[in-house]
Amino acid sequence: MECSCVASQHGTSRWALQTQLDFIWFELTNVSAYGLAQLEAATTISGATYAFQKYYEICGACAQSQRIAYAQSVYNDYHGHGTTPPPSGGGTDPAPAGATCYSGTLGKDMQENACVQSKYDNAWYQCDNGEWVDRWSDPTACDGVYPL
Repeated sequence: MECSCVASQHGTSRWALQTQLDFIWFELTNVSAYGLAQLEAATTISGATYAFQKYYEICGACAQSQRIAYAQSVYNDYHGHGTTPPPSGGGTDPAPAGATCYSGTLGKDMQENACVQSKYDNAWYQCDNGEWVDRWSDPTACDGVYPL
């Protein structure tokens, strides 16, 4: 199953965070070798990060300390917000009014309709309803343009 194919079948962007999370959840719950049991057994952020990179990503020489820092940051931002794994088939709740998107390129939250060129792949993305989408698939004008 390829994420972009499933995303287009459901009318979502393959770059949207929820699409990415749905795909990871599908793989974790359907392929035992991808380490869901190890993730569930982890009791620390570093343990979960290690399990994810060892069994799911199989990243080899990983930037583990940076990954743990990112994981801690995500945990701090989302812990206690009542999130649960997506139900089978995915689905998303609408983002709250005034939703922003975090830009790893700029290291900060960006306003709705901001357009940012990614330092990771040089592609352009636009903040749309709290999720980054491919800039060229969103007809809304950019409220700000942030090239590399």
